[in-house]
Amino acid sequence: NVTYYDADGTPKTCQSATKVTNTPDVEGGNTITWGKPGMTTWYAVNNSHLTIGDSADKWTIYVKGDVHLIMMQGSWLCMTGRIEVLPGNSLTIYCDNTSNSGKLQAWYTQGGNASIGGSAESPDSGTITINSGSVSASSSGSGAGIGSGEGGSAGDITINGGIIDAKAVNGGAGIGTGKNGKSATITINGCKSLNGLANSGAFIGSGATSPAGNNVIVNILGGR
Repeated sequence: NVTYYDADGTPKTCQSATKVTNTPDVEGGNTITWGKPGMTTWYAVNNSHLTIGDSADKWTIYVKGDVHLIMMQGSWLCMTGRIEVLPGNSLTIYCDNTSNSGKLQAWYTQGGNASIGGSAESPDSGTITINSGSVSASSSGSGAGIGSGEGGSAGDITINGGIIDAKAVNGGAGIGTGKNGKSATITINGCKSLNGLANSGAFIGSGATSPAGNNVIVNILGGR
């Protein structure tokens, strides 16, 4: 059994979770798939420092179906690349302790991709929820740190807890849409810490040069 802290900060138990590794889908490749379409799957990171990708070879993790990720105490998943969550798919992140010591770090430096969310080719993003844990996402391209790729719409982004750091330095929002983004619904119910920046887009909301009348909704409802 694996313990995790849910949206309301209460501990719950997952009966089983697949251990996250840096083994690619195909030998010699640079992609990893989490989950299966139409299914709910659970994963756990319990490595003190698990590295996926590097500056010369950026990887992609594809989220399929309803994926739940538990960051174990003291774990660190360092992703040089991006985590793709497209419409119809969802990623929910938890930690197994109240100190939020499990850390997910994702950064991507090229094109219109978000670090966590949409891609340059498929810019719309699916549902992203952070309930606990430490999440750091940084985009040096024109996508959001967390949200859509350039020109896309972000699905529901909900932060219920944790320590969040989101950056976008080339037109995207830290949390929300990429550059020229269309729509997003962002709800912040609470978190221990929320930090980041955006060079020309909003830190939370729309990317730069988003069209007039775009439908970006930001709800900030509390903190804990």
